[in-house]
Amino acid sequence: MNTVLIQSNYATMARGGQKSISYILRDIDRSRFSPILLCQDEGELTTFAQKLSIPVVVLPLPQLRPWHALSVLSALSFLRKVIKDKQVSICHCEDFAAVILFLIIKPFVSNKPKILWHVRLLEHTPVRKWLALRFCDGIMGISKSVVDSFHKSPKVHLTPNGFDPNECDPALVKPICSQLLPEQTQIIGFLGEISEQKGASVLMNALPSVLAKHSDVICVFVGSDPFKYIQKLSQLAEQYGIKQHVIFWGESHRADTQSLLKRFTVFVMPSFSEGFSRSLLEALALERPAVASDIAAHKELITNGVNGLLYNVNDFSTCADAINTILADPIKAAEYGKHGRQIAMSNYTIDKTMRSIHEVYDSLNK
Repeated sequence: MNTVLIQSNYATMARGGQKSISYILRDIDRSRFSPILLCQDEGELTTFAQKLSIPVVVLPLPQLRPWHALSVLSALSFLRKVIKDKQVSICHCEDFAAVILFLIIKPFVSNKPKILWHVRLLEHTPVRKWLALRFCDGIMGISKSVVDSFHKSPKVHLTPNGFDPNECDPALVKPICSQLLPEQTQIIGFLGEISEQKGASVLMNALPSVLAKHSDVICVFVGSDPFKYIQKLSQLAEQYGIKQHVIFWGESHRADTQSLLKRFTVFVMPSFSEGFSRSLLEALALERPAVASDIAAHKELITNGVNGLLYNVNDFSTCADAINTILADPIKAAEYGKHGRQIAMSNYTIDKTMRSIHEVYDSLNK
């Protein structure tokens, strides 16, 4: 039996990365791998793990700065004890800072765990990537775009994000309806962190052109607001005179996410950069016609004119045109939705993801 220490930065289940970790905890082959969750705080994810009888270790990871030397040494001592006492064979990390800590510990424990970096973001960090290729035992990228951002190496593995077909069954998921979201009203939906990187302002700037042709639509922004970006969006909405057409829903709990996605007439993902969008994947799985910026990660999921529409990144005019095209043609929109689910079911189910992860684990233990 191989013990796998799975590290998570957050305990909320609303974030895409933590949703992916919850699937790993749930579906890992317990006959071959014994998981332990390492989390920075307590919350939904740690409670979820405990319900699965998975041991949980809570440790806020210190910043790797000289002035945090005492905190770093304390964390190293604590993690060394966990690795030694639990005979950890694989340290599965989502944070590069955690990778560094485990690499420091590795020479000082007899069991010498394999260090695996699960890369979820597409970032220009050449030094980190060089270090990872040099010192990590394995690297998993959640998309071809992420994998291609590394120099070619047998250490780098493609393990795409996967969705649960039972959670995203369009025949079973009931769309949310309320006074805010009347049943007959067309909804333009955004689901993700509300920030500049996610392109939220692009969608807001596109809305006036959309409303000029579809005056009854409502745009719903669902997600966390860590950078207080909603204030900027609200000012834009007021400037355009469209505040009555915009709703800021807040962060959605996991149980509500699919119901919200199912309610959207069109799902928009206007990101400037993305490793792989779980929100976009689940929208496709729920047969939602999608509009997305033409970045590489979105092109892996959307074939333009087949299961959605792509527009020129950061160009709100072409974004508006794509949204208007879908709103104006419900029949074509439904076709996009059907094709979207077919692609999701063929390539991105969670069982395929878990097979890939198990293969990586096995390769590390050879």
